[in-house]
Amino acid sequence: MVTMKFAIVTDSHIGPCGFYRGINRIMSNVSENVLCELAETINRESDISFISQLGDLSQDDVRYPNVEFDRANFKRALWYFQKFNVPVYHAVGNHDRENLNYNDLCELLNLTSLHYSFDANDVHCVFLYTRHFNHQNMTIESDQLEWLKQDLATTKLKTLVFMHHPVSDQDLKGNFWFDGSINKALVSNRAEVREIFEESAKVIGVFNGHLHWNNMTVHNGIPYFTIQSCIEDVSGTGVPSKSYAIVTVVGSKVSVEVCGGDPASFLL
Repeated sequence: MVTMKFAIVTDSHIGPCGFYRGINRIMSNVSENVLCELAETINRESDISFISQLGDLSQDDVRYPNVEFDRANFKRALWYFQKFNVPVYHAVGNHDRENLNYNDLCELLNLTSLHYSFDANDVHCVFLYTRHFNHQNMTIESDQLEWLKQDLATTKLKTLVFMHHPVSDQDLKGNFWFDGSINKALVSNRAEVREIFEESAKVIGVFNGHLHWNNMTVHNGIPYFTIQSCIEDVSGTGVPSKSYAIVTVVGSKVSVEVCGGDPASFLL
């Protein structure tokens, strides 16, 4: 029997377009249309419990850093997630946070903290906040780790964890964005975070975005899933991936089906 089914959308980068190596790989110019299409597609799935948005919802303007621009841009980006007919839960990414402070984002997301948890269909869900410094050296700080230990100790349910940056030890060779740049890709204290997950004996799956590819890495029996950006031009032909994931939880088993132009299937 299916315990829960939910969807993941990540790295929509709503905002100014930017080129990297002369290529428009992050197609922010079409992100709003893509989100509208994804809402229509996912809304046709009648048994989706919620949407998990894994960060970099918005794209800061690196040419002209401006708090008010980023605030308005982030607010506009959130509007598109009102088109989904189920609750949407948000993680915060490095581009969301570049010019907005912690309190700004809490206010915009109507949260008291950027790390939080809730229960859904007999599964405990935890959202973590990865702090970064100039888009690198990402950490989950000690006060949040203490909160995480307490939160996992309190629940009796199997647990899923969501965040923007990965805490798995992925091989980044061949990644368009992060090949050779671990400090810009992976959480610096990831081994410490994974140890907390393992000691709880409750975490059955961990999800992140950020890397703009699909990946499953398993550490000590826990699968860590990276989901492709919904607007990444994977083929280099000017076509966004329109990626999203449908996650099915059956007991302690988690299966992930990434749909769109860069499909993948993961089952542990």
